[in-house]
Amino acid sequence: MKKNFCRVLVVALLLTSVFAISNLDSLLNAFKSISTNSDSNNNVVNAKSTEENYLSLELDKNKAQVGEIILAKVNVYDIGNLAGFQINIKYDPEILEPVNPDTGDTMKTRTMPKDGDIIVNDNYSVITMASNDLKEGILNFGKTYTYFDAYRKTGNAERTGTLAVIGFKVLKEEPTSIGFEDSVRMPNSICGTLMYDWEGNRITNYTTSQPSVINVKNSEGSISLELDRNSVSVGDIINAVIKINDVDCLSAYQLNIKYDPEFLQPVVPDTLNPYNSATVPDDGTLIANEEYGPFSVAANNIEEGILNFGKSYSFLSDYRMSGKGEGSTGTLGTIGFKVLKEGNTSISFADTITMPNSIFGTMLFDWNGNKITSYSVIQPETITISQSTETPVETPEPQEPIKPADAHIIIKLDKTSAKVGEIIKAYINVSDITDFAAYQLNIKYDPNVLEAVDVNTGEPFGESTAPSNGDILDNSEYGIISLVDNDISNGILNFGKTYTYMEEFRNSGEAEESGTIGVIGFKVLSEESTNIRFEKTNTMPNSISGTYLYNWYGERITDYTVIQPKTINPSSDVLENNVSIVVDKNTPKVGEIITATFLLKDVNNLAGYQLNIEYDPNVLEPVQSSGEAYKTRTLPGGNTVINNEKFTPLTVASNDPEKGRLCFGRIYLEMASLKEKGISEGSGTLAEISFKVLSEDRTEISFERITTATGTALGAILIDWDGNEVPDYTIQKSVTIN
Repeated sequence: MKKNFCRVLVVALLLTSVFAISNLDSLLNAFKSISTNSDSNNNVVNAKSTEENYLSLELDKNKAQVGEIILAKVNVYDIGNLAGFQINIKYDPEILEPVNPDTGDTMKTRTMPKDGDIIVNDNYSVITMASNDLKEGILNFGKTYTYFDAYRKTGNAERTGTLAVIGFKVLKEEPTSIGFEDSVRMPNSICGTLMYDWEGNRITNYTTSQPSVINVKNSEGSISLELDRNSVSVGDIINAVIKINDVDCLSAYQLNIKYDPEFLQPVVPDTLNPYNSATVPDDGTLIANEEYGPFSVAANNIEEGILNFGKSYSFLSDYRMSGKGEGSTGTLGTIGFKVLKEGNTSISFADTITMPNSIFGTMLFDWNGNKITSYSVIQPETITISQSTETPVETPEPQEPIKPADAHIIIKLDKTSAKVGEIIKAYINVSDITDFAAYQLNIKYDPNVLEAVDVNTGEPFGESTAPSNGDILDNSEYGIISLVDNDISNGILNFGKTYTYMEEFRNSGEAEESGTIGVIGFKVLSEESTNIRFEKTNTMPNSISGTYLYNWYGERITDYTVIQPKTINPSSDVLENNVSIVVDKNTPKVGEIITATFLLKDVNNLAGYQLNIEYDPNVLEPVQSSGEAYKTRTLPGGNTVINNEKFTPLTVASNDPEKGRLCFGRIYLEMASLKEKGISEGSGTLAEISFKVLSEDRTEISFERITTATGTALGAILIDWDGNEVPDYTIQKSVTIN
């Protein structure tokens, strides 16, 4: 029974987020598996999934007055051999209060929902866990059977039924929603849900279904998809304009548009280049103010005829504080559709399970970040297509942008070796950036090793301190605006600058294309190997290594490279760290294979670990010994620790090679036996990873900072034989190549 108990312990560890993974996705992070979820009249419904295996949150009513209780049931349908689960549910605590549905008593931090009719058999010893956050409107709870063997031997699997029942007391009669929601505490969950079978393995072959909006009011504003024509011939281009009418203070949106790919092909209206998975519509008149940092994201499925995209302002507080909401009427963008085939077809907004609680596949947000619900959705009319009597319009092949050979942005250090107390000057330079007129940058450093200071006075940076001026973007005649949002305690400098009078700047004909943007001082606090680097951040999605550059038309520039600075004090002995990285060569050529070894030193009683590795996928490609590229579940080899079969090692991987992230780990299931025998693994090799060199650009292999149960760690979680995170260990941050 001890072995069985240890398997349950691992499930419990996973449920409480021992294996955490960094999530840098934006507001639009639910873009992956797209499908529709509407009734025959195109109305949003509290529907069950069309899949056989699914999990749903079902409400007994969608209209309720103040004081009434809405009953929410977490139901599963045909999920095989179910033995444990964890659920994360989000609601608005100002509008709803979670209560016991029988007594009306308010739920508390450790209150479990009312039992359903499965995972309740005491013969298999039920363990329950709850960690609710009532102030934030989060219910997080789970259950698991302990005696897996006894449950499994019965052969009577629990597949369909109710996991939990929650009452929600209505505090305000306003539109609101309840739904499953992803959480950083539940890495790799499916819409905030984790399911486990009677072997203790994760179940993934199911979908989730969300309830519809509660207390929806009569629509006031509207969003429409307006076509410039409905009667067309093969080869014609239809322009579809997305229009907003009477929706105040709009700050973000996500849309899901469905079309028939046999009849229509989405194209960029100006160039007629076909859409791909990441194409977003041309800008409209709304959410287009560069001062508030607009960014766009898309996850289109061209083969299935689905366009799923969105846009949001980054600086909501600045937008809100301006007191000047954008006009309530305007456009979000225009999509071209090339006509391919004779017949009748349509283009429409359509619901999808990846946008729970959407209104016909649309989600709009105001400048407080709140979802807007008081609007209607106007669909276009059917399209009639006739056979063309003329030569069809040829779609030109997409043209690769011409990239200037030397266009780049770089952090150039005046020295890379410095003693404690010395100041290193970091010059942020650009070269050959055509018609350069604005930028936003995110720079990361280790605040335990370096202190950002004014390069002239030595005064430490504050949250709103900008770098000293350089020699470009410094002409006051063009109305300079600077924005700063540093996070000094976490070693983050985030700042930007733009010319306001771009027309005057353009008319001058004197472009600023090369020079120094600014200068930052870094005071050395500890003489150890460290790095300063441009780095991506949640608030700058789609940035190029944490950089946004814009030209004097206000258009984003993308045809440049980012050059990171050299390592500071590189001679420091990396092997003094508990976790370190070494590579077999530092100056490889294109096509060569380099091997990165991740080493462990002097850690007591190790029983498990997780590593989060980051690299530039444009420069390096992780490959297996066969030469095959890494995939989502590829595990590295070469480990000399956590590999003793007597203690049943479990391996986990959740890589994202396209984004340059590898996340993997190993943990012993038989921790109690490991401890009982006193076998302490504390030094050795955690992993060896081979990388194929794609470019000779300077780059790094580094640990990616992740959230853990005890705080934030730099890319590594170590677990001892009691199942606790190992405290106070040191990690080498990165290794530089070329």
